[in-house]
Amino acid sequence: MAKLARRNGGFEAHSDRPIMRAQIQVMGVQDLEFAKEKILTHKSDLINAANEKDETLLSLGGGCEDIEVHLFKDT
Repeated sequence: MAKLARRNGGFEAHSDRPIMRAQIQVMGVQDLEFAKEKILTHKSDLINAANEKDETLLSLGGGCEDIEVHLFKDT
């Protein structure tokens, strides 16, 4: 099959850059909506604080890029 594919132009593949996700669970919060609002209000400060922890990771093109907040009212 590879010989047949090669005769017809072969295969070409592309991929997105790798992205790592991290999760932090905060328990015992009484007002979830208020907590979410505060996190998102200070989102850039939190991203900057995370990125100050690993300059090597930043120099290689990594680091914290975004923060999402998901609320789970039943936990």
